[in-house]
Amino acid sequence: MSRLLPAIKQTRGILAGAFSGLSWGIDALLISFVLLALGSDTLATTLTVSMLHDGFAALWLLLLLLLRGRLKEIRIALKQRDALYCMLGALLGGPVAMTCYLLSIATAGVAVTTTVTACYPLLGAALSVLILKEKVGRRTWIGLSLCLVGIALTAYSPEEGSMGSFAWNSLLFAGLAAVGWASESVVCAYGMRADGIAPPTALLIRESTSAIAYLVIISVFTFWMNGTEAESLQQLFTFSHPTALLLLTAFIGMSSFLAWYTAIDTIGPARALGLNVTYSVWGVILAALFLDQPPSLWVLLGSLIILLGVCYGSLSSKNENK
Repeated sequence: MSRLLPAIKQTRGILAGAFSGLSWGIDALLISFVLLALGSDTLATTLTVSMLHDGFAALWLLLLLLLRGRLKEIRIALKQRDALYCMLGALLGGPVAMTCYLLSIATAGVAVTTTVTACYPLLGAALSVLILKEKVGRRTWIGLSLCLVGIALTAYSPEEGSMGSFAWNSLLFAGLAAVGWASESVVCAYGMRADGIAPPTALLIRESTSAIAYLVIISVFTFWMNGTEAESLQQLFTFSHPTALLLLTAFIGMSSFLAWYTAIDTIGPARALGLNVTYSVWGVILAALFLDQPPSLWVLLGSLIILLGVCYGSLSSKNENK
């Protein structure tokens, strides 16, 4: 029985990590629908959608904790020092990483940005070894390396030509985004290390902190917002079709993050990151089915390599020295 419980915990963590990848792919698809409904994809619009996404997710989490009778955990968690790590992780993975990601897209383009940020799983694994002293086996390193190669191939678009010339700060923004996402998983894992904060409560702190930080950033952007952008954003603050769709999207995103936090808490940041990056594979499939964007040969090849890396890195070997 003592050997069965760890195996069940590992299986639960792997399933949670895999679900986080699938649901995050669905979340990205639904956000695309929201932006299409708004008719705007400016930085101000994207940041506002992200703020409401995290805000609505926090409300869904409040409802979840209410139904479970665990609201008192919020007050207890906020009194702990570990809550500060959850807040720091929220700032690293939310506004900091996403804002740098958007700035990189604006200056360097999507292909360069996604290729550079694809290194975040390896950064997370390295940080988990350095900071959390996590024992990462050979299979995990090889699996994460394959994921990196696969995501890079997925982002490669030869039809669009070469990278051309661009400023070095473009790579800096993409690198900061990758570091932010990798750091979030490690920081949050450290915050939940003593089992003082359960994943749903930690996620509620994360989403609330991220939404508030976005609100501060957007308040600055309003000074440069033109009339067309303001009119587009007004739809989000009334119960319109985009708002209803964003509520559903936030629920999916909340489920994805909750599964991701559960995976981090049970199998560690390195393996959780390896499973989470399968969102790129699901993104390819969903884009082809619902956005009429059939994948290229490079995208299909990258997707297969990602799946191979995840399977190899997640299925532990009894004979492997951890």
